[in-house]
Amino acid sequence: MRRCHSLRIGVTSTITCLALLLGLFAPAGLAQASSTPHITISGVSLAAPNCLTFQLMGRGFSAHATAELVAFSHLGTNIQPGQVQTDNHGAFSTEATGCIPTNQGSSIQFSVRVRDVATNTPSNTVMVSYHPPPPTGMPTISVSNLSRGTTNCLTFQLLGQGFAHDASVDLSAHNAGWQVNSLQPSRVAADSNGAVRTSATACSTSTQPTCSTAGSPPP
Repeated sequence: MRRCHSLRIGVTSTITCLALLLGLFAPAGLAQASSTPHITISGVSLAAPNCLTFQLMGRGFSAHATAELVAFSHLGTNIQPGQVQTDNHGAFSTEATGCIPTNQGSSIQFSVRVRDVATNTPSNTVMVSYHPPPPTGMPTISVSNLSRGTTNCLTFQLLGQGFAHDASVDLSAHNAGWQVNSLQPSRVAADSNGAVRTSATACSTSTQPTCSTAGSPPP
């Protein structure tokens, strides 16, 4: 009986040791997120007329795992990169760029969310937006390359600066205090720097037109 008792102890000890060894050398799985994934953004800037670049940071994700970036708006939005890898703490930091399909004006806005692929858990949603600063001072224009198109028309190059970014700019021409009969184009679009460049033609009912121009953003 003592021999059997001693044998049982030996077998039990051997099984316990094997279990510990197997646990020690078994491949480690992905560490799961210990908290709800959370993202923040900073440093938003205009990368193109319809794109924003920003720093995206995340924490609370699974360690050494894939996080999937998603951007969305009513226009549809593309974001790059589409995926990032988390570190051993379940965190990441990356520069991202989000673009809407077309330039919709001076302001850009969309939302960003990141999904923890290992747990299929979405993070909070963050709004990314950009509103250009208002122009300082009054817009200025200059006219060059004046030439007579027809008997009562002048053509010229118009350069304007200091308008609202991507805004519509109305053009008007005046002759001796009275509005010229025709000016083409009558409306142009400022670029992302608030500048206007266009060829224009002003015509008057008079055969001796003298033209000045004025441009102003819409109210």
